[in-house]
Order: sequence, then C-alpha cells, then structure tokens
Amino acid sequence: MYTLLLGMGRFFLRMPRPIWQKELVRGARSAEKSLTFMIENHHEVRDFVYLHYVR
Repeated sequence: MYTLLLGMGRFFLRMPRPIWQKELVRGARSAEKSLTFMIENHHEVRDFVYLHYVR
C-alpha cells in the first residue's frame, strides 16, 4: 500500500498512496491555472525550450 517514501533528515516516512495521489492532482490543477494567461504561441515556445534546452 505504501509506495512513496518521504525523506525527513535521516528518516524516511511512508506516505499512503491516496494521500500523494491527491497531492499530485492538486498540483496539476494549480499548474494548469497558472498557465491560463498563455496563448498558443507561448505554449509552443515553452515546450520548445523544455524539449531542447532543459535536457
């Protein structure tokens, strides 16, 4: 049932799957909202930079 370990100093805490999955969904919604100002061209530039310069 525990699939995620969270490091806290010298210790690891087990985080139950429903909790971290809920946080992933929340983070995705937040990221989506923060990008709503972008028009299509903004997204194209962002995607290009991510694919070619970040890696």
